[in-house]
Amino acid sequence: MNKFKLLICEDNESLTPVLESYCIELKKKYDYLEYEFSDFQKLLKIDNSYESTVDLILLDLLDESKSKKLLGVSILEIIKNRNIKIPIIVYTSLKDAKGTEINVNELKKNYPFAVFVQKYDVGQTAVKDELELKIKDKLDEQFEVESDYIDEFNQQLYYFGKSSINQILFQVKQHYSIRNQKVKLFKLKSGFSGAILFKFSFNNTDYVLKLSKEVSLLKSELEKAKSYYPLFPSKFFNYIEPKEFYTSSNDTMAIVIKLIPHTKTLFDFILNSTSKQKVENILIEVYNNYGLTEHYLTQRKGTLSWTDIFKKFKNGRFVTISEVYKELKPLLTNFNLSEVKNLIERDDYKQLNAIKRSHRGTVTLNHLDLHSKNILVQGDNTPFLIDTGIMDYDYWCFDICRLLVDLLINGIDINTKEFYDINFITKNIQSGHNLIKLENIAYDSKNDRIIDSINWLTNNVSNIYKDYFTQWEFQLGLMKEFLQMSYRTGSIPHCKRALSLELAYLCMIEAEKNVNC
Repeated sequence: MNKFKLLICEDNESLTPVLESYCIELKKKYDYLEYEFSDFQKLLKIDNSYESTVDLILLDLLDESKSKKLLGVSILEIIKNRNIKIPIIVYTSLKDAKGTEINVNELKKNYPFAVFVQKYDVGQTAVKDELELKIKDKLDEQFEVESDYIDEFNQQLYYFGKSSINQILFQVKQHYSIRNQKVKLFKLKSGFSGAILFKFSFNNTDYVLKLSKEVSLLKSELEKAKSYYPLFPSKFFNYIEPKEFYTSSNDTMAIVIKLIPHTKTLFDFILNSTSKQKVENILIEVYNNYGLTEHYLTQRKGTLSWTDIFKKFKNGRFVTISEVYKELKPLLTNFNLSEVKNLIERDDYKQLNAIKRSHRGTVTLNHLDLHSKNILVQGDNTPFLIDTGIMDYDYWCFDICRLLVDLLINGIDINTKEFYDINFITKNIQSGHNLIKLENIAYDSKNDRIIDSINWLTNNVSNIYKDYFTQWEFQLGLMKEFLQMSYRTGSIPHCKRALSLELAYLCMIEAEKNVNC
């Protein structure tokens, strides 16, 4: 790792030991830190050659021991005039030798390249914090990325900033004692929360890194997950306490979770299964045998109006769907934007009318991001739930609708060119229509295990939710999920996003037919 050279110009005999103690403390965390004390006379000779040897200068303004002048200001002027590109922290009492206040606003205006930190009679932690921030900004690259993911990662790197990711991963490496190597990041499918997910491995153990700029939201998710864990069936969790990491500016947060060993995602388990029976057995373990079916029956909490199924798109947020429609319109054959908008914004589509239909649906404790990669399978029949940060009470059908839409959109034709082929939209509309009507999808010899999983879920959905299941609410839940899938621009090809819009519209049509049944 490259060294970080700190030059300190401070002649106050009571402060120099304090500053040195801070440097010693920081060096324990950042072993690439080197520091040296200098004096005003040396720095008055500063030139551009310093740029190659010095990374940061901590500069006092007042020469207390000799001239009693503000030599630090003279040094700032030299740095400015010679255009010397070295970060400066000015550490000052903001008074001259006579005790007269210095006009700090004028100094900040004249020397905008410097950060000003005021000395205090009690406590000097502000300067230590500023030093640490600058040291972190100079971290070497702490990561490498799998080759197939580089282009997409560069977009995320632009969003988060290389410094933020380096700071997080430097702390991760320290915590897990990862020495003398970069962290190799692998792409994971992100949910709808806005956070970015990576996987990395160390000492034959896999970890998930969840990174977000929505710090308060991610904190809330973590606390919520901790409080709701005990309310889910214990068989789903081999609980491993997540670790939290923050950038120095606290504008980015990461959670690292140690993954359960020897597992694969439900998605991969289904794709690689050799028989229908294996697929059905794992779904039976997820829902039956003290699984989610019993959980949904016992963890109820009041009701919501059926119109709340679409609360995500209300209050002006339907514009997202309007923009997606404009983009995908050339690929669509049957999608009426105005009818969908009327249902979502005005609660009105024929018999699906809030005035005519005042129905309230059951509220259950949901995972709320139950796609097939958030269920892990150990062996042949032991399921675990992960990424539990948005667990909450919400409409009863949300979990199974997300799982079904995920399997259909992301599973059918995966790993083939047909997955990206617009000519297969019509074929997949028929499969989706069968799902919506709770009719079995026919085998096609390429997607049989995915089809087995979808068919098992649609055949059992009414038994999973028992007395509070209605087909039309279920279909509106599917509609909401298909709409969300339509704007997953980063991970879903255009043809699949167009398919999602078409199927969302079919969901609305079928739900309206069934609302009075």
